Amino acid sequence: MSEQWDLIERLWDAHLRKVIGPLWGQGSDGDARRFSIQKARMSITDGRRFRCSWRGFIYSCRIKPNGDLADIAAQDSFRDAKKMHSAIAVASRDFANGSHLAAQYHIELVGRSDLFDPGEHGLRRRDILRKDPMSVKTIERTASRKVHDCLGRLEEGMRQKTGGLGSLLSPETRARHAAKDLPPEDTLGTRSWFTIIRLFLRVFFSTKDSLELRYEHCAMITSFLRLKRQWIHNDDAYELKKHAESAQCFEHVVLQLESAALKIEA
Repeated sequence: MSEQWDLIERLWDAHLRKVIGPLWGQGSDGDARRFSIQKARMSITDGRRFRCSWRGFIYSCRIKPNGDLADIAAQDSFRDAKKMHSAIAVASRDFANGSHLAAQYHIELVGRSDLFDPGEHGLRRRDILRKDPMSVKTIERTASRKVHDCLGRLEEGMRQKTGGLGSLLSPETRARHAAKDLPPEDTLGTRSWFTIIRLFLRVFFSTKDSLELRYEHCAMITSFLRLKRQWIHNDDAYELKKHAESAQCFEHVVLQLESAALKIEA
């Protein structure tokens, strides 16, 4: 695999560099062998290396004799976002952001017709039920600001709707509806995690964000993920396998963010 990439780089420099420009690195869609090579090449400390000026980033890339940068690896950004979303939908995992849990159950609450109108959150039924976990549109709609606002309203406690004829209902019926009111729901963990997913997608796909803002998002998300895992690792009440995203998800997301920061600064 590594030899193939070296061959591609030599052929590129010989035939395509003058036409298209330098080849900065190789991409991968999550293959463990390719990722291992990507990580190893970006972790080298010997020789001429290009590094980001912010010291929180740990990866670097190679500076070739002609001044070109190489070995800036890339992962599939949408696939990374899907893995981040899937982390809160695993039944065996209590996903923790600090002492606040993130759960797919909160999205199901937002999707309840007796609490919110569809226009308030913009979700489709297939999004709420995650019928297609690999759907990009499901990720985008679930991580939207509309859903974020609805999750915030759940924190205040929600009263079930009684429809336009609510004023005509008998006191007994209104009392039954009042008894079904939802108490305040702690959705801070879920809101925080979907904010991270939304900002991650904006780094790569926003049509409005400046390069400076994208770089700041890279730094903020990377710091958040590392601090969160460090907190879980050091707290005896939590464990990474049960309360955090998978190690693969974490490493792929961080490498993709640091690669983006390297390209922006270069």
